[in-house]
Amino acid sequence: SAIGTVQAANTAQIRARVDGILESVNFSEGQIVNKGDVLAQIDPRVYKSALAQTKAKLAQDEAQLASDERDLERSEQLGERAFASKQAIDQQRAAVKKGRALILLDQALVESAEVLLSYTNIVAPFTGRIGLRAVDTGNFVRASETTPIATLTQQQPIYVLFSLPENQLTTVRKASSTGTVAVTAYDQDSSQVIAKGELRVIDNQIDSNTGTVRVKAEFANQDNTLWPGQFTPVTIGIANRNDVVALPNPAIQRGPKGLF
Repeated sequence: SAIGTVQAANTAQIRARVDGILESVNFSEGQIVNKGDVLAQIDPRVYKSALAQTKAKLAQDEAQLASDERDLERSEQLGERAFASKQAIDQQRAAVKKGRALILLDQALVESAEVLLSYTNIVAPFTGRIGLRAVDTGNFVRASETTPIATLTQQQPIYVLFSLPENQLTTVRKASSTGTVAVTAYDQDSSQVIAKGELRVIDNQIDSNTGTVRVKAEFANQDNTLWPGQFTPVTIGIANRNDVVALPNPAIQRGPKGLF
């Protein structure tokens, strides 16, 4: 048995990745949101304008490249009949290469502008529960701000982290090697079972300062009984014993000479 700390499967701080006015916040505090849902919208007009400019520059350079390629083709035909100098042809070829390089640069700038525009839609990275909102609609937000708009946590499934004495490590590892190891979570006074899960991970080293090893258990948490950050007593079932007397936990007391 041990005291565990409940940890969300995933936690993400919802932040702005571009600067701008927060036009809308599309969630309610405490709401369950799905992966891909638009949680907030930043004014996109500046980024739409920048994208239009890069696309226009790309179209301009494509037109110039097409003209340079036609000029090069004519120069090469004239060169075959000695009506164009080799220097002029080389200059025309250099102009075509420069134009193709500009096209690659313009395409990269268009992709960059499209990415920045997409950042004006702040979407949920996974399905989970949204927390309290820290920024309201109408505020100017920056990508460099440390305060998130809100925090999103995935609570199904959910994990419980706890530590066990190192002298129990061998027993727990032996139990996990033979099959699924059941982990049971209890309420605060250890009198009632609130969730059942399975052992998932045993840490790869023992803490030499405390003589304990960290362990992680997974719970489906369909009824949201476990909440990130809470403390909960847990027990690990390492073996089944038959033909023994079973007592409820509240019946077992601790005295000067130990348990009775």
